[in-house]
This record gives sequence, structure tokens and C-alpha cells, in this order.
Amino acid sequence: MTQAISRTAGSSFDAEFAELVMRNETTQSESARQQRDAARATVVREAQLQVDALHDAATATRTGAFVSAGLTIGGSAIEVGGAFAQYGADMASAQLKAAELSGDTTTILRAGAKYARDNRLSTICRTAGDGALKLAAPMQALVGDSVASDHQAEAKRRETLAEQAKWQTDDAAAAADKADKRADKALDVLQGIQQENNSSARSIIGRI
Repeated sequence: MTQAISRTAGSSFDAEFAELVMRNETTQSESARQQRDAARATVVREAQLQVDALHDAATATRTGAFVSAGLTIGGSAIEVGGAFAQYGADMASAQLKAAELSGDTTTILRAGAKYARDNRLSTICRTAGDGALKLAAPMQALVGDSVASDHQAEAKRRETLAEQAKWQTDDAAAAADKADKRADKALDVLQGIQQENNSSARSIIGRI
């Protein structure tokens, strides 16, 4: 009888320990699953932010191209206007020389004024057009390329964070699986102890 009581006490302790292990592993499994779900959400979020950053980079590149094209077209148009002004200045210069030879004061005054006006306009147009053309490339680099590079760097950082989150997802999933297996083993032990206790109880009852 003493042996039966000792065996029952030992089985009770083993059952309590197995139940404690099972609860602990179940808690760890749930915690690992929560970490896995959080890591998966991070993967999705970082992937979306990466896509957004790539879109921003493309937009910056396109904006820089538009600015460069605008300056190029505008500068070229101004230079064309300067060429027409220069043509007018050349024609006025020819009229001025002819008027000086003929002594036509009225023509001299009119041609001289037109020459001065057209020559001044031609100089301004050439300077402005040349300046716009020279600004095209630097503005594209400043407005487009540099900003696009920043967004691309941000996209790369988001890609790295997404990869790290994937590793965390895998680690958490593996931890949850291990905890589940340990909990299953503890459950098997607990069920075995209960079956043994039931058998012992039936044996004792049978002897009474």
C-alpha cells in the first residue's frame, strides 16, 4: 500500500511538471506567433514603402527631365529670337551706312535707333538663351538626379528592412513550431501519466 501511495505521489508530481511545461511551451508558441505576425506585417509595410520610394525616384527623374527640357527649349527659343533681332540690327546698320553716305538725316536717326534697339535685344537674347542652355544639365542633376538618388537610397533601406523582417518571420515561425512540438511531447507525457494513474486506480479498486 505504501508503494502504491509513493507511486501515486510521484506520478502527481510528474503530471504537474508536464502540465507546467506544456503551459510554458504553449505561451512561448503564442508569443512566437505574435512575433511572426508582426514581422509579416513589417515585411508588407516595408515593401510598400519601398515601392513608394521607387515611385518618388521615378517622379523626381521625370521632373528633372522636364525642367532640363524646358530650359533647353526655352533657351533655344530665346536664341532664335536673338538671331532675328540681330538680323534686324544688321539691316538697320546697312540702312544707317547708306543714309550717312546720302546725308539723309531722317533715315540716319530712324536707322540708328532701330540698330541700337535690335542690337541691344539681340545681346540680351543671346545671353539669356546661353544661360538657360547652360543651366539645363545642372538643374536636371539638382532637381531630378540628386532627389531620385535619395529616394533610391531610401528604397534600398526599405528593402533591407523588409529582408530583416523576413528573417524574423522565419525565426519566429521556427520557434513556434519547436514550442508546439515540445508542448505536444509534454501533453503526451501528461496523458501517459494519467493513463498510468487510471490503471493503478483500477488495480487498487480491484484488490479491495
